[in-house]
Amino acid sequence: MAAFSQYFEQKIINWTRGTAFATTPTALEIRLHRSNPLDDYSGADEVPGGVGYVKQAIVLSAPSSIVSTGSSTVNVGNILFGPATGAWGSITHFSIHGSATDTNFYFFGAFLAAQSVITGGSYSIPNGTLSILVR
Repeated sequence: MAAFSQYFEQKIINWTRGTAFATTPTALEIRLHRSNPLDDYSGADEVPGGVGYVKQAIVLSAPSSIVSTGSSTVNVGNILFGPATGAWGSITHFSIHGSATDTNFYFFGAFLAAQSVITGGSYSIPNGTLSILVR
């Protein structure tokens, strides 16, 4: 399950109040974490660079709505991290940010199960399996 970041929550509230909304991100990236980044990013423990880890682009689908559950979006396409050139530890969470010139923090969440990535291993998120639900 994913949640809005504190940054994004404030942008939504300000837009609803009639004040300016942030510029739309032109592209998004997903980052892997070994702990919960929290809504203010203070708990972030992103896999470090230099061990074969590189932030990956993520494309989100158009929203779909179901009256009883809300609106959701999923990742479009497979996302592959690695191969690892060193141990990454246990991957438990993700965060989604703008990429290029917009590195703002938008969403975060936990994966269903932790997965350890060892040297030579990789981490994948199959098409349509990362879901962001807005209620």
